[in-house]
Amino acid sequence: MKKTAAGIRIEELQQELQTLENRKAAAIRARENAIREANEKIANFENRAEAIQTELLGLKKAPKNELETINGFTETKDKITVTFSSWDGKSYNGEGRTLNVWIHSAYPGTQFVLAGRGKYRSFHQVQTTKHPKSGLPEVHYHTDINGF
Repeated sequence: MKKTAAGIRIEELQQELQTLENRKAAAIRARENAIREANEKIANFENRAEAIQTELLGLKKAPKNELETINGFTETKDKITVTFSSWDGKSYNGEGRTLNVWIHSAYPGTQFVLAGRGKYRSFHQVQTTKHPKSGLPEVHYHTDINGF
């Protein structure tokens, strides 16, 4: 059977369409691979940044089931509700915050709490004095996480 000019043109267009669909599929695969590689690089960068920050701050990152240690201070499973007596800019009337208790072998029998975020964290010693309004134990600044 002899093909007409219109039939030949239809076949050419179908082949061209198939070529374009193949190129589109290849471009989509390339884009997905590029996104996957970028996400892997970001994850690696974040892991390296966290490792560097941990090293610079002298922190030992503890697994979730273990207690954390920072410059000789060891986190305990105990919690305590304390007031910063307006030191934190919030607790003017003795409002309390419940925090983990930390201990240090150089200060036996003394409890500490860790306050702040990121590299701006500091240890505060729990005092025997109570806030006059709330009756909660007060805390006083002891040292930041770098030991200053």
